[in-house]
Amino acid sequence: MMGSGAVRLAATLFLVAISSHGMPPIGSLLVVAVVFGRMDAGFWPAAAKVKQDLVAPNQYLQANGSLMVAADPHKLWAPRWPGC
Repeated sequence: MMGSGAVRLAATLFLVAISSHGMPPIGSLLVVAVVFGRMDAGFWPAAAKVKQDLVAPNQYLQANGSLMVAADPHKLWAPRWPGC
């Protein structure tokens, strides 16, 4: 998974470098999209498997809820504060 993060960082830095000179060409955007897609396709199922290995089957629902709250904590208070 660290390799996936490193490749994504490199692709993002490449896009930043290209964009610093103005509008990036559509080809560079396509390359970055393909790189991100390949990393997701290769590592996202592995991440799901790690969660299944760490959590007992009867705790999947609670684990998924905790992960969703950890990923998007603004969902807890955004409905109370319009405009967030």
